[in-house]
Amino acid sequence: MNSMIETRGFLKKCQLKSREDIKFKRRYFAEEEICRLQNNQQRLEEQIRNSIEESAYFKGIIERRFFGLDKVLLVLKELKNYTSY
Repeated sequence: MNSMIETRGFLKKCQLKSREDIKFKRRYFAEEEICRLQNNQQRLEEQIRNSIEESAYFKGIIERRFFGLDKVLLVLKELKNYTSY
């Protein structure tokens, strides 16, 4: 009888240890996933910053080109008017 009680006690201890191990592993994997997601978020935020900077750069180029085109169109209109008389 004592042997059965000891065996049950041992089995309960094993079950508790197994549950603790499972909880530990779940927590470990959850922390790993959090770390991975945070790294991904930082990388994506950096990509967004870079895209914003690139967008501003190209916007500036396009604005300068359109400003130059406006001047060219005015000159062409003047030439057209001059040559049409």
